[in-house]
Formats: sequence, C-alpha cells, structure tokens
Amino acid sequence: MSLRLRGLAVGYRGKPVLTGLDAEARRGELTVLLGPNGTGKSTLLRTLAGLQPALGGTVHLDGTDLTGLPHAERARRMAVVLTDRVSPGQLTVRELVGFGRHPHTGFSGALGGHDHEVVAWAIDAVAATHLAERDVSELSDGELQRVLTARALAQEPGLLLLDEPSAFLDAPSRVALTGLLRRLASERDLAVVVSTHELELALRVADAVWLLDRDGVLHTGPPEQLALDGLISATFDTDELRFDRDAGTFVLRSEATRTCRVLGPDAAVLRRALTRAGWAAAQDGAADAEIRQTGDGYLGLADGTTTALPDVSAVISWVRTRPEPAVRRADPAAVAGVTDSGEGRPLRSLYADHEAIAEAVRLTGQRHGLTAERAALRWQTSLVTRLWSIAVAADGVVPDLDLLHYRLDDDAEVRLSLPEPGGWTAQDVTPLLTRLVAVEHLRPLHAALCEVVPVAEELLWDNVPADLTDRLDVPGPERGDRVGVHVP
Repeated sequence: MSLRLRGLAVGYRGKPVLTGLDAEARRGELTVLLGPNGTGKSTLLRTLAGLQPALGGTVHLDGTDLTGLPHAERARRMAVVLTDRVSPGQLTVRELVGFGRHPHTGFSGALGGHDHEVVAWAIDAVAATHLAERDVSELSDGELQRVLTARALAQEPGLLLLDEPSAFLDAPSRVALTGLLRRLASERDLAVVVSTHELELALRVADAVWLLDRDGVLHTGPPEQLALDGLISATFDTDELRFDRDAGTFVLRSEATRTCRVLGPDAAVLRRALTRAGWAAAQDGAADAEIRQTGDGYLGLADGTTTALPDVSAVISWVRTRPEPAVRRADPAAVAGVTDSGEGRPLRSLYADHEAIAEAVRLTGQRHGLTAERAALRWQTSLVTRLWSIAVAADGVVPDLDLLHYRLDDDAEVRLSLPEPGGWTAQDVTPLLTRLVAVEHLRPLHAALCEVVPVAEELLWDNVPADLTDRLDVPGPERGDRVGVHVP
C-alpha cells in the first residue's frame, strides 16, 4: 500500500508548474523530496495536501483517489505539517495535539476516552511526554516541531506530509527530527514524504528520493541509485562544490597541484582539511607529503622531514604552511621493508641512552677480546653498515631512516625495523642521504660513543665504510673538511 502519483500536474490559477509527475511513496518508508529552490516542491506538497487543486492526473493513497475525497475524509487519511509558524495562544502541548483528533470527533470536537489515548500515544511517539503540560509558547523550535508532528500523528493517518519541517531548527534538532520521522515511518507503517534542503542528511536516512531537477523533471528511486546515475551531481553541483557520490557529501572543488597521502583511521576526516588547504588526496603512487596517525597524534612527512603533530589543529596548520616540496614521498610499493626486529624503540633514542651503548660496547669487546676503543669501532661499523644497507636498498628512493626502530639482541647487535615502510624520492637524493645518515645518525652516534669510550671522534669518522663516505662526498679527517657534515 502506498501513495501513487500518475500524470500529476500542479500549479496556480490553471498555470502548470510541474506536469507528468509519476512517483510512489510506500508505507513504512521515509521518502524525501529534494530539489533546488523554485522547482515546485512546496507546490507539489500543497497539492497533495489538498490545499490547492491538481491541474491534471491522479493521486491515490492505498488505492483511493485522494482528489475526490471530502476534506474531512482526506484529513482522516493524511496529515500535514507545513513551514508556517504556529501561534497557538495559551494552549498546552496536550491540547494542541488534541486538535489532531478533530477529523474523528465531528462538529462538537469533544474528545472521548479513545481520543485521549491516541493523543497520549502521539505525544509519546515523538518522545514529548515530559512536555505534555507545558504551554506551547514556552517551547523551543525543536520541541514545537515535535509537537506539531504529534498533532499530525493524532489524526492516525496513513500518509504524513511535511514541508521543510527543519527550516527553523538548529543542527542537533534537525538530526533528531529526521531520525524521528525515519523511525515513525517504519514503526507505524506510515508513508512519510518530507520536503527538505538537508540534502546530505536526507540522502543518508531516506528510503526513497523524489528529485526535482532544474528543468522540473521528477526522478525517483533509492538515494544510492540517483547518486550513481549522476542525478544528484547534475542537480546540485556548483562551481565551488561537487557531490562526492562515494562519501555521500559535498566537497570543495579543487585545482590542487600538491598531493598528500593520509594513513590511519581518521583518514577520511583529514582529507577534508587537505581539500580546504588546497591539497589533493593521493591514493596510489608518489605524493608530495604524507600524514600518518599514531597512538598519540599524527606525523607529518614532507620535504624529507618528519614532524610530530599532536592534534587535528596542528595537522591543519601544518598542511596550510607547507612550501612547494623539493623531495616527495615515494610510492610505498617502491620501498623495501626492514624486518630485522619486529619491535623496539626509535633508533635515534639509542644515541641518548649512554648506558645501553656502554653495555653494547662492553659485550662486543668481551665477545671478541677487544679493547674498549676497538670494541667501539667494531660495534659502530656493524650498526652503520646495516643502516647504510637500508639507506641504499632501493635505487632513487631513500627509506624513512628517521623512523627506524631498534632492538639490542643478547650479543649487543642492533636489530633494525621500519614499522611502516615509507620513503622519499628526488632527482638527486644525495643531499637527503647526507642529512639523514650523516647528520641525524652518524653525528649523534659518534657523540654518544665519545661520551662512554675514550676514543677520538676523528677515528670514529675514519672508521665509516668507504662506500658511504664516497657516495655522500664525506672525506676522512686527514683530507679536509667534510662536505655537509662538518664536525667541530
């Protein structure tokens, strides 16, 4: 059973506004009427409500032609809530809802026992029992809209029509009312038709959509079908906004040239902030930047550096202030994983842990029968060789060396891991390698070793593998200053 329109024409003073309308609103479903301003939504609803005559076609409710019914009979079959502000005087909520029983009480308007039961049921159905004895003039807009809906329910209709019921409501009240109508349609087996401008909300909760496009053509179907057919976009897209059918929301149009990849549970939310800041979300391949969600915030990776971002506000500020990148995030598929250790701490934290370094040097010397100085050199060489092998594992791509983790095994060997493999790419990766390897790892490593072992820093630098110093153009101490890795 349902409301059915066949060839319906509506308008004013014999002048059609919409013609040839065919649609159906089923009982138990919430049907939303959508369309730009001026397309005739209110005219259509007022015609269905009997407030103005149809200019042609038919309207049937549960098989009965509504257009031929007397007003009292129509009022028993359908109820209407319009956008007009209500001035109920000094009525209580219960009294106002009681007016919904008049189509059933006759000329006298006196309510009997059954009528009072229906009024109580209608008030309870909209979760307004606590308001029943309040003066209507004291209600908020959201509370009043619930009460007007209860008055309509008190008519015990099969069809409920609402024209912009959320027009005067704040956001929480709009959400609450839409959810209420959805529940009432299902629980009370009502055909509910709502005209609304709450497009995104309506598309999420509606069972069916009547969409009037800019040419006055009525399209009907599930909201997902109208989205897939491109009808939502064709009707509502503007120069500034477009409908994202996958997300079911409107997003800013962007001519962004920079891309950012977002990883983590908050990715969908953060992509909106990227769009506002003039970035495009990257899905696959290389990107100009990357945001990773961590256990206590986020990491922003851009231009070869990693920045800790404590909250979303920091993320938004970070993306807004990024310069054009010289170094890009590599395609994750191009970065080799590092799996020596499945757990551990950030490698750079090791350089501040002098006790751990001293113990590692002691165990190395004990195992190989070396002096403290030679043990320090051997332990350094083992760590740096592993670090360098990771750094040059992929040609043209530098892994996230600043995000490496470590674990010291029982023999004091450093086991490295990269929990979430990623890296950088550039036309010339040498400056980036120099900073990440020599400045951010070798320099603090050497400083830490000098604190725990009586060894000259020049000797430590001279013990760095030759292929590393050649690649980074870092000559030994006896051959002059190191390019880009000045050691005081």
